[in-house]
Amino acid sequence: MPFGVIIVGRDKVIRHANRNALNLAGYESVEALVGQSCQATLCSVQPEQCPILDLNQKIDQSERVLVTKNGREIPILKSAVPVTIDSEEILLEAFVDITRMKEIEEEKHLLKIQLYQAQKMEAIGTLAGGIAHDFNNILGALIGYAELVKDDIVEGTVTHQNLEEILVAAQRAKELVKQILTFSRKDKTQLVPMQINNVVQSTIKMLRSSLPATIGIHQQIDAAGCVMADETQIHQIMLNLATNAAHAMEENRGNLEITVSDIEVDLDRVIRDRPLPRGSYVRLTVKDTGCGMSEEIMARIFEPFYTTKEVNKGTGLGLSVVHGIVENHHGTMTVDSIPGQGTSFEIYFPCIDCEAMREPEEPEAACGQGERILVVDDETTLVNMTMQTLRRMGYDAVGKTSSVEALALFKANPNAFDLVITDQTMPTMKGTELAKNLLHIRPDVPIVLCSGYSESINPDAVKAIGIKKFVMKPISRKTWSELIRELAGKKEALA
Repeated sequence: MPFGVIIVGRDKVIRHANRNALNLAGYESVEALVGQSCQATLCSVQPEQCPILDLNQKIDQSERVLVTKNGREIPILKSAVPVTIDSEEILLEAFVDITRMKEIEEEKHLLKIQLYQAQKMEAIGTLAGGIAHDFNNILGALIGYAELVKDDIVEGTVTHQNLEEILVAAQRAKELVKQILTFSRKDKTQLVPMQINNVVQSTIKMLRSSLPATIGIHQQIDAAGCVMADETQIHQIMLNLATNAAHAMEENRGNLEITVSDIEVDLDRVIRDRPLPRGSYVRLTVKDTGCGMSEEIMARIFEPFYTTKEVNKGTGLGLSVVHGIVENHHGTMTVDSIPGQGTSFEIYFPCIDCEAMREPEEPEAACGQGERILVVDDETTLVNMTMQTLRRMGYDAVGKTSSVEALALFKANPNAFDLVITDQTMPTMKGTELAKNLLHIRPDVPIVLCSGYSESINPDAVKAIGIKKFVMKPISRKTWSELIRELAGKKEALA
């Protein structure tokens, strides 16, 4: 028979076994099994707990666990039926190894979980994009009107200082939206020369208010080195590692240590199987005193969707995202952990010459000479704010909340405008469509396209249309000044 078969007597003692049963159970001969208790020899639970078919029953089909001679447990599908041979009632059991079937079921289950997580992340990304567009419009109005009011307040007064705080908070909100878009894979990474000290310190301030009071936070931030990094993604690294550390310490009090330091590697090294070439690095260390991890768990922590947390306490994406960010920054990440003693993550960012961080001298604010600028946005608040800002800078700003009306106005006198600023997401006619129509009428008109959400914008397509600049909202006065200086700073430059 192509499956294992054993014969068991009413006394639960094995009377016979076929070759397949012996092979599956790991025994060499029938004699090694005959006379043995079926429950004590082949059952995975205590003999008294091992179910056996009553001879009065007809048939039993169920999943069981077979224990081999060397103690390995094998899932089996068993069929048992009572039969009578020579007036003696015995039990005939046939079983097959279903290990592969179980593995396939587990793989299908994991695939379902991964599909669910992927769908959830896609939904979050779509939601993030929609929120970003509306929220950036709100932030644009907040920043713009705050800057206008600040102009009317005497510098050094409490009101002036309060407005500065509003603008700082608005900029933080702007970065938060950018972080959401980055996490949802809707924003591109922009690596710029920077020191990560300030980013780490600002993240720690936020962590103090969000982590449980039972977790103490200790910091030592004293790196002087500069790296190529994306501020938002460094912030994301910190949040993910700190959140994992908090979960590891949630059952008891603990300490979270965060350090940023300079390190010189004189010779090529390998740290935890990861290469670390010689050179200068900034090392970010996040260490906790939590439950720690075994070697088996550490080998899988960077796998997407792998998590040891309970359901609804994590997606299994945090460390895989961190790993991806570190790779994008050309860095190296290592982890050391001892069960019951805690975990330490170390990230090595290669240093660059700090001269690259020197900012160019701040250009003087653009001072208009009456150049006429057409502002198009379906948000009345933003149109009014932008017109006020441009007029204070010396420009003649005309605003429209309808792209159709803006096109009609431009068509009536195409040479009346030195620059057009248009939003992308508008009813009836999008910004790119408006730009095509304007350029068809007057190919040399400079156009700036603005958007609170860039996923639907293809930079190559925008450039191919003839649009000069694409800018993400919210837009500060400094950005307007730089753009107008470049595109419409002087009338004679446009002649």
